[in-house]
Amino acid sequence: MDSLRDITANLREKLYIIHRRIWVLITFLVVIFTVTAIANFTATPLYRAANRIRIEPQLPDVIPFQDQRAISSGRHLDYYNTQYRILRSPSLARMVRRELPADPAKDLTPEQLLNMVEIKPITQSELVDIVVSGPDPELAARIANTWAEQFIRMTIESKFESIQTAISQLDRQLEEQNRKVLEAQSALIDYKERERIISLEDVEKELSRLSEAYSGVRREAEEKELQLEHLARYEGEEISLETFPQVRYHSLILQLRNRLAQLQATRGEYSQRYRERHPRMIQLEAEIATVNNSLREEIGKIIQGLREERDLARSREESLRRELEEQKTRFFAMERKVNEIEGLRTKVDIDREVQQALLSRVSEATMTKGIEITNIRVIDRAETPARPFRPRKIFNLALSLIVGTGGGIAAIFFLENLDTSVKTSGEARSILKIPFLGAIPLYSQVSIRNGLSPLEIMKNPMGLIPEAYRAIRTGIYFASPDSSPRTILVTSSLPQEGKTDIATLLSLSLAQGHERVLLIDCDLRKPRIGKIFGADREQPGLSAVLSGRAGLAEVVRPTDFPGVDYIPGGIIPPDPAELINSRRFGALLEEARGKWDRVILDSPPLLSVTDAVIMGRMVDGVILVVKAGSTRGKVAAYCREKLEHVNARFIGMILNCADIHRGENYYYQSYYA
Repeated sequence: MDSLRDITANLREKLYIIHRRIWVLITFLVVIFTVTAIANFTATPLYRAANRIRIEPQLPDVIPFQDQRAISSGRHLDYYNTQYRILRSPSLARMVRRELPADPAKDLTPEQLLNMVEIKPITQSELVDIVVSGPDPELAARIANTWAEQFIRMTIESKFESIQTAISQLDRQLEEQNRKVLEAQSALIDYKERERIISLEDVEKELSRLSEAYSGVRREAEEKELQLEHLARYEGEEISLETFPQVRYHSLILQLRNRLAQLQATRGEYSQRYRERHPRMIQLEAEIATVNNSLREEIGKIIQGLREERDLARSREESLRRELEEQKTRFFAMERKVNEIEGLRTKVDIDREVQQALLSRVSEATMTKGIEITNIRVIDRAETPARPFRPRKIFNLALSLIVGTGGGIAAIFFLENLDTSVKTSGEARSILKIPFLGAIPLYSQVSIRNGLSPLEIMKNPMGLIPEAYRAIRTGIYFASPDSSPRTILVTSSLPQEGKTDIATLLSLSLAQGHERVLLIDCDLRKPRIGKIFGADREQPGLSAVLSGRAGLAEVVRPTDFPGVDYIPGGIIPPDPAELINSRRFGALLEEARGKWDRVILDSPPLLSVTDAVIMGRMVDGVILVVKAGSTRGKVAAYCREKLEHVNARFIGMILNCADIHRGENYYYQSYYA
């Protein structure tokens, strides 16, 4: 509930601020509306024509030679940004200017054409609008269409230039490649002639043959060596040697063995018939010995033959080994030469392939040069606009009303922020930080005309003004927990803040509470209390008492209001501050305190003179009057500090001329309404 109340109060205050400064809003609104209306009806009408084109990321695939390069998805943005800048280039503007007729575009320059043209890409598409604005509708459409045509023409010419450049480069590359092919072929022929290369397969076959022959001879030599080792191990043992195949199956050995066997058989027969010394036995033994010798000789020959065969095999093995090594060396050398030839032949083949590719590219480029293909085409040609797009008179006028209203309200609150005066009771509390006794509303807001005397105002006890003072009186009663202040100083920061009227009306309100009240006019420079109650200015007053020319009883005058007496200021003295600061003033206060229940002192403003500061330390309490909308917060705070410096005791503050439509003032006063 409190939150809703705060919101309502804040809104009400804002509306009231606007209402109070409504002249600012009206002035701002009238100025903005008038300027807009004049600009609307004096501005030259502008017409807008648009030509829509499509820019594809690459050329149509209708020719064998691909002049375009595939644009990756990551470079689409760069490509299109480039095209947009070309559309805004001065060179394109110059091309368009040359194509336009002399009349009516005779005064247009390329720079002016650029200012008339706006390039608007359509997001998430390949479409671009070429928008032209100008005072002539037909010329605007003509420029938009010519702009698109010349852009396409520029693209085609750029393609032609790039193709021509490519052909020139390809021709140079082809010429260089032809030279490379001839050089590679000559190098291959020269190498073959110089190295006299034969087939690597023949060398490889010969190497294989020698390797097999070498292996066979080596095995044969090893076998002969093995046989000789066995024969050498059993040499001298005839029976053992005869068991070897080389010996056993030898034809002559076989004959000798058979002969030996026959002789031995005969010896067995003779041994039974003859004695050892018998001639037949001796002849038979000699013959057996001869056969054994022949057998040993033949076996020796066999062994010697094996040795010779072994030596021959070793010799052949060594010869084949050397030949094989030479063939290997020749093979490896030949293999290196063949590899070199293959490298030269591969280089020739590669150079020929590059040559053929360049020939193909040159042919394709030459064929493409005469074909006008572009990736840009017109989707919608610009048409002559029927009505201007600017100025939008109704929209501009409506916008001026909105801007004028918003700007006026902003100006109102800007001026309000510049106003640092205290306006509400809440601001007064936060700035001064002393008790708030009450607010006196503006007389005009409570149906009280200016010029009424305090007595006339207090005659209406049910009015808002008397009720406000009764609230202030209650605050004075409870100002101190021990005793209510009896001598009260009413002062303000600056003149014209209403402190004299407040002091007077406060005295009347206290008297209504059945108290005897003495009102003293202590403003000896501009006394007004006597004028309010109709006293003669020449009659003695406070100045006479303080200067010793009269006593208290001589200057006190009654009023038509019961319980209220007053002392006028009297004749204005030359030294008011010295009189206020005298011992007579303190004695006067002590005497008045003994005879009246309340003594109310009306003082000069704090910032003007020091009288109020002097009196502040003599009285029981001080009431500071702040005029709403007039007294600045810093000034009021400075005055409070001056009084605190002399140890003055504050009863509280009163907000005078409070606007009851603002902030807390509204609720404070509406409570009594």
